[in-house]
Order: sequence, then structure tokens, then C-alpha cells
Amino acid sequence: MRQLIPSPSAELSDAELVRLYSTEPAQDEPRTHVRLNMVSTVDGAAAGPDGLSGSIGSPADRRVFDVLRAWADVVLIGRGTYAAEQYSALTTPEHLASFRTGPAPHPDLAVLTSTQLSAQPATPERGAVYSVSGAFDEVLARFRRDRMTRVLCEGGPHLASSMLEHGLVDEICTTTTPMTLSGIAIRTLSGPAHRSDLELLSLVEQDSTLIARWGVGSAG
Repeated sequence: MRQLIPSPSAELSDAELVRLYSTEPAQDEPRTHVRLNMVSTVDGAAAGPDGLSGSIGSPADRRVFDVLRAWADVVLIGRGTYAAEQYSALTTPEHLASFRTGPAPHPDLAVLTSTQLSAQPATPERGAVYSVSGAFDEVLARFRRDRMTRVLCEGGPHLASSMLEHGLVDEICTTTTPMTLSGIAIRTLSGPAHRSDLELLSLVEQDSTLIARWGVGSAG
């Protein structure tokens, strides 16, 4: 994996990749730092024929995916994504454990849903799993009260789009897989039309997979 932007580099080590994705919310910032993570094909499909995002992933995508989770205090997903992708409690890969800076060794998994899930407490081997509900700003305020200031949203498309629409997203991390699928496919964002202006912060490449990090500007 090599870095193309902000400055070209040779093979990125784990430590260099972690530094590229490291960011801390400002101490005086009234809310958490939120990242969206999305994968799509060149023609915009957000899932393979099986309806799952994992089927269009790649080793490069997985490597950055693990780094993003190691950065996060909590991973936020919608109930549909939780069921479709068969999520379970999260663990930090051993080779990234020393890079975590949060209050816990593994990120929690929070499922946004109006119905209660069977909560799982955190253990030394995994993060907690629990449901959250309410308005987005209320959910983020809860995370901040619990000292979880780094939030990684992994979808689905309606949740990701709604958070962008409400101006609650700081960065979008995208993987473009070198393939096309054609046909009718799920998009990475789905919901009412709205615009967010972006700034390219970094871009890495491996085996023609392009992985970008975008800063989110104004929304309208």
C-alpha cells in the first residue's frame, strides 16, 4: 500500500497508516468526531450480488478498515446493517492493539434502533454491544458523556445519509474497488437529496484499490 496524497510515499507500515488516520477532536469541540466508512465499486455499487458490502471488499480495504476501528471508541450502525451483515462484538487485531488511544482495548458496537437488543458487556477480549435510540445529536452526546469521542459510522446507507444531512459528519472514508457490477445496486448513501462539499485529505492505493479520506465542509 502506497500513499499518493498528501505526499507520495513507498510502502506504508502499520504505524504510518495509523498516523495517516489519526485525528483527535478539539478539546473545546462541543461534539464528537464522526467518520463514515463506505466501500463501493467504480460504478457506485455499495454491495455485491449477495447484498453485502463484504463481497466487494479487498485486502487493502480490510487493512484500512481495521485501522479505522482501532482508532474508534465506538462503531455506530443501523439495525438493518446489524442484521444483514451479522455483526458481533468487536475486537482490535493484535498487531494494532498498541496503537489504540481510547479508554478501552476494543471499540464498542452501538446499534441505532427503536427496539432493544440483548446487550453484551465489554470483556478483555471484546467490546460491548448495545442499542441506542433517539435523535442523532442525543446519541452523540451520550457517547461524549461516556468519554467516547471518536465515532465510526459503518452505515447503512440511510443512517449515513441522514447523519450527513444533519451536519454531524466530520470525515468520509471511502474505498473504491476496481470492479463494476452494473444492474440495480444499493448506493453508499440513500435518502432525501442534499449536498455536502468535501476536501480530499489523503489517498492511498494498493492493487488498483483507491482508499480516500475526505473532510466534510458545508451541507445544503
